[in-house]
Formats: sequence, structure tokens, C-alpha cells
Amino acid sequence: MMKSEFLNLLNKKTKDSRQDFPDDKYQVIEKVYMFHPSIKGKEDVVDLYFRYGFPVIKDMLPRAETLEELEKEIHKHQMAIEELAKKVKDLS
Repeated sequence: MMKSEFLNLLNKKTKDSRQDFPDDKYQVIEKVYMFHPSIKGKEDVVDLYFRYGFPVIKDMLPRAETLEELEKEIHKHQMAIEELAKKVKDLS
């Protein structure tokens, strides 16, 4: 989700026309949006921010970061498997 999308969705909820949002806070929101297992879509993270504020999203960051690292690890192993499969195919 782009920062502008977040602001547009938030502005719809608040009936506001806010055009700016701190970059450091948005980076946390973006990571939670991308990796936290409880967040299913853009509206989820906007709703959390609207209802409970930034502290709740910040509290979700460690789990999101753990999931991000696990996804990187999975991707690394998938790439290794693909490379091994290619070697098997080349030998066949």
C-alpha cells in the first residue's frame, strides 16, 4: 500500500483531508500491513489506526518483522530447491 492510499483511506474514515503523515510512522504501518498475519487488507490496518492509534500498530511490529524474516528464509530455500531441481533436470 502506498502512503497516499493509506492517507486516502484514513481521510475517508475521518472525513478529513490530511495530506501528510510522518514517514517513520508510515514505515511501521507498511511493515505491519505487509507481514502481520492478522492483517488481511488495507482496510484492516487503517481501521486499527483509526480505532486505536499508532501504539497498537507499533506493538504489532515485532511479530510482523519475525514473519518477514521467515518469509525471506522460505524464499531462500525455495530458490535452492529450484536450483537443485534444475540440476536434476539437466542430468536427466
